[in-house]
Amino acid sequence: MNNTLSDYSDNPIGDTTLGGFGYGVGLSIAILVVFVVITYFSYKCKKSQRESSPLRRRSDNSAAIHVIVQRDGFDAAAISTFPLYTYAQLKPHKCGGCAVCLADYKESEEVRLLPECGHVFHRSCIDPWLRIHPTCPICRNTPAPVAIQ
Repeated sequence: MNNTLSDYSDNPIGDTTLGGFGYGVGLSIAILVVFVVITYFSYKCKKSQRESSPLRRRSDNSAAIHVIVQRDGFDAAAISTFPLYTYAQLKPHKCGGCAVCLADYKESEEVRLLPECGHVFHRSCIDPWLRIHPTCPICRNTPAPVAIQ
């Protein structure tokens, strides 16, 4: 039994070169450990942010979300000055669908015509839009309220 250095080089586990099996296993385990640690701390950070967020304070097991809407649009009196039609009255103008809800118009639906640009929208879509935004959803022109005569 003559054990020489060349007899041990055939064993892949005992190989000490950089490309050896032992280094590959060690590197794989190290990468796995780093991945698990990063995932764990990422989870803990996101969990603590959700719990401390002012928008998700829980009291008696109910989640409360507060939405703040900035009002820069028109008041109800100004919106009511924009012309109101049924779609059947404006059908010859070949209006497409409503750009707010993306639905097609029906013959009996009330639509509002913005006088500055001529765009037409469902009344139920454009009225809330104009309370928040002072512009047309399509062209972004600011429609001027129509003077009541």
